[in-house]
Amino acid sequence: MRFRLYKPETDCISKDPLHLAYLAGLIDGEGCFFIGKYKCKSGCGITFHTILNITSADQILVQWVFDHFGGNGDSHVRWTSKKAYERPIYRWVISGDHLTKLCELLIPYLVLKKGHAEVMLEMRKTYKAGVGRGRVNLAANEWEKRDELMKQLRQLNSRFHNHALKHK
Repeated sequence: MRFRLYKPETDCISKDPLHLAYLAGLIDGEGCFFIGKYKCKSGCGITFHTILNITSADQILVQWVFDHFGGNGDSHVRWTSKKAYERPIYRWVISGDHLTKLCELLIPYLVLKKGHAEVMLEMRKTYKAGVGRGRVNLAANEWEKRDELMKQLRQLNSRFHNHALKHK
């Protein structure tokens, strides 16, 4: 069974404090802020991308997040480590201006991932209209700033206190 959702508009974000608090709890427990680099297909070279996602085995949870905050939703099948059985996994994702707006609303409610959201907002500030599509259109100092913010977020995302990324 495939599960696909798409609603990118930033005006679909619920501003209800209860909804924001619930989403912040989900993000603190199951969410992931991510900054990465990828090769742009349109020929602009290497570029950065920013996302927030929540992954769950419960479709109702992902549907609730989508209904109140828009974004993208999909599903895939995940096997257990010993391939004893498979189960569907559902994922909700946002990026771009939608992510910026949501981070601004969520920061007061986040506990564990507040620092992640703050780094993500700093990263999103480097995205200006018409600028940022690849290294070609980006000043060297902006590229370095994005690279440093990506490293900061990776350090925050590191699960192990003695992990190599924690000491760089």
